[in-house]
Amino acid sequence: MDTVSVIIPFYNGLGELQGCLEALRAQTYPAEAIQVIAVDNGSSEDAASVRAAHPEVLWLAEPRPGSYLARNRGLSSARGEFVAFTDADCVPDPGWLAEAVAVLKAGPATLVGGRIDYLDSPGRGLNLYELIEEEFFLLNRHQHLVERMGMAATANLVAYRAAFDRVGGFDPALKSMGDGEWVRRATARGEVLRYADAALVRHPRRSAFRPVFRKIRRIAGGRTMLMKKQGASAAKIAADIYGYSIFSPRIQRLAFRFPRVEGRGPRLRMFFLLEFLSLANSVEKLRIWLGGEPYRG
Repeated sequence: MDTVSVIIPFYNGLGELQGCLEALRAQTYPAEAIQVIAVDNGSSEDAASVRAAHPEVLWLAEPRPGSYLARNRGLSSARGEFVAFTDADCVPDPGWLAEAVAVLKAGPATLVGGRIDYLDSPGRGLNLYELIEEEFFLLNRHQHLVERMGMAATANLVAYRAAFDRVGGFDPALKSMGDGEWVRRATARGEVLRYADAALVRHPRRSAFRPVFRKIRRIAGGRTMLMKKQGASAAKIAADIYGYSIFSPRIQRLAFRFPRVEGRGPRLRMFFLLEFLSLANSVEKLRIWLGGEPYRG
């Protein structure tokens, strides 16, 4: 049986990590063929109880901040023919690994991005933060991200280990956007990316201001850092900053008429929320452009 190494970076959030590890125990793929690697990326919380509950896990540490550094640390100890990535707050479906490996073995894919669904709270609609997440973060449109944009998120990415041997690891300087950068670098070197709808991972929604703010700030900084590393001109970076700023016509249209927001009060709250987040996005991009260190979130 072909072995699979599953790499999970984590930074605190031990309750969510516990749920992820339990979901990996429930995989239909043979347990003896799964190597689970959890990489502590500088947590302040004590993981002793989780470690004791999961002796089957290889526990590693990467003290330098950055999830891509942690993923590279996991790769250095991965012994599987296949390597799978998910996040500590995700819940893989029982058939996740079996479905992803089946797509890879059928060829010609050497890496696959699987389906990502949100974990919804029953009995209520989406709040303003969740609507913003759907509009800007694209996780629930992973098929579009894979097939149309040539990218895949490390919340659900599975590849031949040999692909990493050929391409190299993730860019350690990035705090965000490193998954898309790696996939595009890989496909530019001849690796083949495919979407696997049956390889399902579920991701919790960001339902409050702080996690949405942190995500937007992290993506903004990661995007600008990546553009700088790729040699983008000042004009191109400035255009990117403008495109998501409060001066952008698209952002203004969304602020006034955000889809699925009804009523004067919710519309007004969404207007001020989106204006503030757009401003934070621009400030973070400018900070990175001027030489600031990326924000890890």
